[in-house]
Amino acid sequence: MRRFIFCFLFPLWAATVCAGGQNRTLVPYVRSLRVECGDGGLAFPALRLGSGEHVRISFDADSHDYRRFVYKAEHCGMDWEPNEDVFDAEYLRAAADYAVVEDYAESINTTWLYTHYSFEFPNADMQPLLSGNYKLTVFEDSDDDLRPVAEVCLYVYEPLVGIGLTASADTDVDRYVSSQQLSLNLNYSALSLLNPREELRVAVLQNRRTDNARMAPPPTADTGSALLWEHARNLIFEAGNEYRKFEILSTRYPGMHVDGIRWYDPVYHAALQTDSRRRNYLYDEDNDGIFVPRAEKSGDADVEADYLFVHFTLDAAGLSADSLFVAGAWTGYDFSAPYRMSYDTETDTYGATLLLKQGYYEYLYLTGADSPVESRTAAIEGDYYQTENEYTVLVYWRTPGSRYDRLAGWRTAKYINK
Repeated sequence: MRRFIFCFLFPLWAATVCAGGQNRTLVPYVRSLRVECGDGGLAFPALRLGSGEHVRISFDADSHDYRRFVYKAEHCGMDWEPNEDVFDAEYLRAAADYAVVEDYAESINTTWLYTHYSFEFPNADMQPLLSGNYKLTVFEDSDDDLRPVAEVCLYVYEPLVGIGLTASADTDVDRYVSSQQLSLNLNYSALSLLNPREELRVAVLQNRRTDNARMAPPPTADTGSALLWEHARNLIFEAGNEYRKFEILSTRYPGMHVDGIRWYDPVYHAALQTDSRRRNYLYDEDNDGIFVPRAEKSGDADVEADYLFVHFTLDAAGLSADSLFVAGAWTGYDFSAPYRMSYDTETDTYGATLLLKQGYYEYLYLTGADSPVESRTAAIEGDYYQTENEYTVLVYWRTPGSRYDRLAGWRTAKYINK
């Protein structure tokens, strides 16, 4: 069994903004932020304007002490900068500037004490009136002081355009090697446009990541009723590899990809099996970086799942990386201190220790800069054309003189190697 090497120090925490549409926590005592959409909870968080659809937002806060949390919604542009040209009353029907997070419950029979909070959006207190990007900021309301603790990014759309989307590994830079290329057909015949190339812009996401998103790539053709992106070099993505995964259901025995679990007062520690660089593609079904809370014999994992220190270890043989991060949808693809791995000269490994809730996790090791720029899969995960990736296209519409970006449609498609 692996050695447990650790110190009882919480990782440093870098408060960051809702960069490019990623959800993230901003303080160390708020954890396990989740946004559930659709019947299974895993659908892309896009809500049709005026439809009654909603998302469920939840998170944990350390201790059983009640904290008063409130949230507000802001309309943002395509670049996720708050839209200061539109008044609050224009984009939001709200009873007040802030709504209270009223649903909460204390953890049950856990060694790590926490309180679980949740709310739905839209709701009776807050409803969007315009389509576009919405940033929800959660604040702790204490002694008349509002401290931001989490940010959630959502999409509210109008079905105004038709979107054709295909992905191929036969690309303009290689054929069935390491890349995937998208082709788009954007039918705008239902709109009255003066200049389609200027008024319509698209954002393209791979596996909902925004660090490698393609923002407003120029179309290659205009047919008079549709914009086309064919053989567009800026819609070529590194294919990456399937996500790694582990699962911790019990503190009594190791789960999938877990080497061992031990108790060190005051919490459990779980050491994952040592990972290594991937030198080939091996199919493994995944959901592109998700986290789902789970616990053995639990009727409600939201409050019955415990927290553990989880130790990630990557064999550094033949690897030189100044900036290396554990990444997944549950990290918000946050390239800052908590998720950065450090090098151990004694064991020739990279390691990171994160306090995580019991459950199922998918993750990758990404290299890149500390600032929110594109990260890379090539050094550790490799890039293989067979990788099953989800691609999402978001279509924004701004007419001349308009003060905001409407979200005129979206579509998600999966690349599956056949």
